[in-house]
Amino acid sequence: MESAKIYRTTLKCSSDISGYYRYSDVFQIFSSERKESSPLEYFLDIEYNEKYINSSVFDDKDILVPVEIIKERAHLQLLNEIVSLLCIAMDEKFKICGDKDDGNIYPQEIISKFSEIEGQIMITECSFRLRRSMRDDDFVRIAPNAENFFRKYFALSFGDRDRYNASSFLYKISQDASIISASLSVVSCVSAVENLMDFDAKLKNIRFEPCSECNQPRYKLSRRFKDFMKEYSYVDDSTLNTNKLMEEIYSLRSSITHSGNILMIDKYLTLAPFKKFVEIAEIQSYVRHALFKYLELFTLEEDAMKNPISNP
Repeated sequence: MESAKIYRTTLKCSSDISGYYRYSDVFQIFSSERKESSPLEYFLDIEYNEKYINSSVFDDKDILVPVEIIKERAHLQLLNEIVSLLCIAMDEKFKICGDKDDGNIYPQEIISKFSEIEGQIMITECSFRLRRSMRDDDFVRIAPNAENFFRKYFALSFGDRDRYNASSFLYKISQDASIISASLSVVSCVSAVENLMDFDAKLKNIRFEPCSECNQPRYKLSRRFKDFMKEYSYVDDSTLNTNKLMEEIYSLRSSITHSGNILMIDKYLTLAPFKKFVEIAEIQSYVRHALFKYLELFTLEEDAMKNPISNP
């Protein structure tokens, strides 16, 4: 039987990395030999094992390309999954680097085994990594219990993994979008949570009875959103403004999507007060914490945890 391929590529990161991080035989990241062209550019290399590709990609009827091409490029989906998870666990922005000539991220380097990391230590944990709102000048660090976070993810069934990946991907989109549009960032953040709300309700077989007069669910989405966030995110009860923002996140998204009320930051750019920029970062921190904690608390069978699903 042909052994699984190990791929290596480079990521652009929002912070510098000192050390390395490895999760099992799934992936590892470490400082890249590629050097920054400006003081604010940092790069790290990632190596990842195609054995953990989600096989649902081979059954997706919406992908209208030959199976041979899907098999040839399915590892890129795994790369996207891992990068989205790292965005949550590390609160960093990552971008997959492309070819220097045409920017294409495919093909990627194939190596025989994971690199031996000599003279470096594992990156340190940071208890506030999930909660920090404004990014600082710190090195890349990782949230405590991240190993369990990754273990839970790769132990999910293929279908459940697809569903969680949708939320982690939407969170990454919210990070990317925040550079050009705070409004789009908020929409993506709320959508990431809504996806898990629906997923969680179906797992628990929860049904919301419609109102006899308007046929809308009696338990409104806005209330379900607040309850979900209060269960899985952090709430500082001693800070009124924090709680007020938590209460307003969903209505803020609805105002953007249903009424066209684009956020002040997008309308007036530098004329917007600094606290508005802080609020967007706080919304991301709420969602980031909720996504991490939801998976951390997700109940899996003991056998699934002992034997994470991979492709033979």
